[in-house]
Amino acid sequence: MKTEYILYFAVIVLVIAFIMLLQLLLQNLKEKRVTDKLNKCLQGKIHQKVSAKDVEKMIKYIEKNKKHIPFSIYKKSLQTLQTALLKIR
Repeated sequence: MKTEYILYFAVIVLVIAFIMLLQLLLQNLKEKRVTDKLNKCLQGKIHQKVSAKDVEKMIKYIEKNKKHIPFSIYKKSLQTLQTALLKIR
């Protein structure tokens, strides 16, 4: 009887650990996706006419996802977008 409880406890701990691992993987994927988008923008791989409204949307997107972006990329992309916004206006 005691070994059954220990077994149940071990299974619950493993399930919780698996769920936590999945959460970490999903968070890493989101961070990677956001960082990749910003890198493409910073490297100029997006060649299209951009309006001031689009740049403002990108700035809001960056500020919204600030916790998922490495600080150096966040700072550089925000500066770049603000400079672009000034040039457009």
